Amino acid sequence: VMLFGPPGTGKTTFARAIAGQLGWPFVELLPSKLGTVEGSLAAELRRARVELLQLDHVVVFIDEFDEIASRREEHPATKGVVNELLKTIPGFRATPGRLLVCATNFIHAIDSAVLRPGRFDLVIAIGPPDAAARLALWEAATSRLATDAIDLHELVALTDGFTPGDIGLVSQRAAGKAFDRARTGEPAQISQADLVSAV
Repeated sequence: VMLFGPPGTGKTTFARAIAGQLGWPFVELLPSKLGTVEGSLAAELRRARVELLQLDHVVVFIDEFDEIASRREEHPATKGVVNELLKTIPGFRATPGRLLVCATNFIHAIDSAVLRPGRFDLVIAIGPPDAAARLALWEAATSRLATDAIDLHELVALTDGFTPGDIGLVSQRAAGKAFDRARTGEPAQISQADLVSAV
């Protein structure tokens, strides 16, 4: 599965939810942590593939996939890594109990050989949440905060186009305003005005 879309839209959360629904372990491979010296990234991918295939079931998640699978004609240094991926992906597809989920903010930057039909069963755009999803995000965010009466529907209307990450940031900023008030002896409850101002 390839997930793509802007930052903060919940691609990692989506991948974790897949693992949770399946009841399988979730293993995240971070491109920035694989291969600390030039030329070793392909070897690290090979080693990770061998180790992960030892598990009975696993959801393997690679975020920022474009970092390791960028177009070879534009980034010749990635040729060995892309070639290794071309071997790895079919191995995951052919082995029951293994699921590879990759995510990128830049789908157009990925080598076309990696994205061709037969490599990924699903290529899914993950965009900003719709109104129903934003309502659920606001309900979750405000349930963890000490708040006065909050008009969630106003917040949903004000945050059209916001990502889950944006809504989390708004909540943190509103909590920061309430914390600043609490330090001066004022009520520490987060108000609708705090949230609207943070939006």
